[in-house]
Amino acid sequence: MKKHDTDSYIPKLIQSLIWIDFAYNWQYSKEVGVEEAKT
Repeated sequence: MKKHDTDSYIPKLIQSLIWIDFAYNWQYSKEVGVEEAKT
């Protein structure tokens, strides 16, 4: 039981970290694009 909980928990943790990283990079690139459009 305990091993199964860990096996399902870790992929969810990794998936959420990847999603946060993706969302942060997307927001950053969007802001950089806006700055480049201004100049």
